[in-house]
Amino acid sequence: IILFLAVVLFTTIANAQEYKEYYDNGNLKVIGNYDVNKKQTGVWKYYHENGQLGIVGHYKKGKETGELKEYYENGQIKEIGSYKDGYDTGEWKNYFKNGQLYSVEMYENGKKHGECRYYTKSGQLEFIFNYKDGRKHGKIREFHSNGQLLSVEYFEDDYGVNMNSWKYYDENGIEQN
Repeated sequence: IILFLAVVLFTTIANAQEYKEYYDNGNLKVIGNYDVNKKQTGVWKYYHENGQLGIVGHYKKGKETGELKEYYENGQIKEIGSYKDGYDTGEWKNYFKNGQLYSVEMYENGKKHGECRYYTKSGQLEFIFNYKDGRKHGKIREFHSNGQLLSVEYFEDDYGVNMNSWKYYDENGIEQN
């Protein structure tokens, strides 16, 4: 059995073809592997022209799968998320260039689904959206710069519903008419 596994592993490695591409300045642009069917497989790394790592992603049979990390040219993390069969799935986090969290979004089958939070560059919560199959759906909340609730609105399939139920609040959290 060990000999069989060794032969399978060797055959798989031998049939994988490494791919490299370079910028005009000689810096590596991308490195990864293609399988015997000429589909991306394994870890792929994409670089910025300055040589800094830009994206690390994983592929299986040509489809993105597993964790993806994207970086700004300064090396700061820009985005972290996961793929399943080529579609965004689960929690995705996006960051400003200063390293501050910009958003936490939930995905299902490549579409936003569930609660998504968005922040200002200073780290203050700005919006909470709810999504269903990629469309705004349910309660949407917006916040004042002091953290107090500014408004509550309701959406159904990307459209505002029941405008009379929308609520607005002043910076002290007092409901306005």
